[in-house]
Amino acid sequence: MTDVVKERKVKRAKVRKGTVEKFTTELEPGERKVVSTGRAGVRKTVALQTLHNGEPVTWRVVTKKLVREPRPRRVLVGREAYSVPGTDGLNWGALANCESGGNPNAVNPAGYYGLYQFDTGTWRSVGGSGLPTSASAAEQTYRAKLLYQQRGRSPWPTCGRLL
Repeated sequence: MTDVVKERKVKRAKVRKGTVEKFTTELEPGERKVVSTGRAGVRKTVALQTLHNGEPVTWRVVTKKLVREPRPRRVLVGREAYSVPGTDGLNWGALANCESGGNPNAVNPAGYYGLYQFDTGTWRSVGGSGLPTSASAAEQTYRAKLLYQQRGRSPWPTCGRLL
């Protein structure tokens, strides 16, 4: 005769937090700065263990649930500023102030975004992804320089005279 017992086991385990690196020109190239330390998450696993005469026979996971989401560690990493030949020495700050008041998160109801008021098609044509407002000010300036290299001042009919 075999004595069969089913036991319910609950196990909590840490979930790795990971690291997110954000490149910036505000730090020296190669310099790193931890912005937030993050925290590990917690996963709860419920399993059923079957014992025959006290010896484990089977182990079956019933549920797995993420009790607490992990928060990644955020690190700023310094890098060189982007450079585009033929665009240095122009007054990009004046253009940005004229177009958006110097606000990298500016949104125009007509569908223009960021410091230089890109529309999404133009932003993608110079290699941008997502919306310009989700990119750093340095990234937006780099993409504006690429656009200037391709088309001159024409994308900014009013404010382009300030370059």
